[in-house]
Amino acid sequence: MAYLIGSIPFGVLISKLHGIDIQNIGSGNMGATNVFRNVGAIPGITVFSLDVVKGAIPVFLASIILPSDLAFKHWIFIMSGAFAVLGHMYPIYLRFKGGKGGATSLGVLIGIMPDVAIIAAFTFIAALLLTRYVSVGTMTTAVASTMAMWLTLKPNEYLIFTAIVTILIIFRHSSNVKRIFAGTEPKVGR
Repeated sequence: MAYLIGSIPFGVLISKLHGIDIQNIGSGNMGATNVFRNVGAIPGITVFSLDVVKGAIPVFLASIILPSDLAFKHWIFIMSGAFAVLGHMYPIYLRFKGGKGGATSLGVLIGIMPDVAIIAAFTFIAALLLTRYVSVGTMTTAVASTMAMWLTLKPNEYLIFTAIVTILIIFRHSSNVKRIFAGTEPKVGR
């Protein structure tokens, strides 16, 4: 269920409402940044918000459904979040060609560790203001989230999950890294 929720391609759906096939414009990515740049600010913010929500919903549902004394409850939260992120990155509805996972991962963090989600949000804003690259902000936030899990002594299962998602996010941003080094990655404000 978490994977199917994560697979909902809000970027594609919102863009189609505006008569645009987001997968054939800009970076071709279905994420909020590409929608923001090529469809508009309101659609981009809408996609970002919906992508965050689809990361949080599976974790919240698991917390409601599962008994509070279940011994492996943390692992079910983590697996719910992991499958939501994987759904966003590799959605079944789009032949496994999805987004990069930043907003959906934030939603998962809100669901499992709200204090780390706050750190993540401030880290993203700081990195974005310093570099003006959304991709750098997203990758920096992923690394900072893993560090925050470790520094705040969160349970090991959360640290492992965050580290794996960080690796996936960086991997999914490899084309952005190449464009940064080539000087062709668009900055915010251009």
